[in-house]
Amino acid sequence: MDLESRLTIENMLHEERRYLRTNNGPITRRLNKKKSSPHLRWTPHERLQFEQGYRNYGNRWTEIARLIPTRSPLQVKNYARNYFPKK
Repeated sequence: MDLESRLTIENMLHEERRYLRTNNGPITRRLNKKKSSPHLRWTPHERLQFEQGYRNYGNRWTEIARLIPTRSPLQVKNYARNYFPKK
C-alpha cells in the first residue's frame, strides 16, 4: 500500500471515530452525576421522599432516586441498608 492510500485511510478512520464518538466519556459522566456529597446527612424532606418511594417501588433504587433529585441510586440503596437494619 502506498503512502497516499495509507494516509487517506487513516484520515477516514479518524473522522469516523470523531463522528461515532459516544456519550460514555468521563466528561458526560461528570455532567450527569448528582451534586450531593455522600457524606451529607439526609434531610427530613429526602427521608419522606424515600419512604414514599419505598412504599410505591419497593427495592427499585433507581426509581426511588428519581424522586430524590439530590441522591443517586447507590446513595438510596446505602441509605436503605441503614434504614432497615438486619435483625
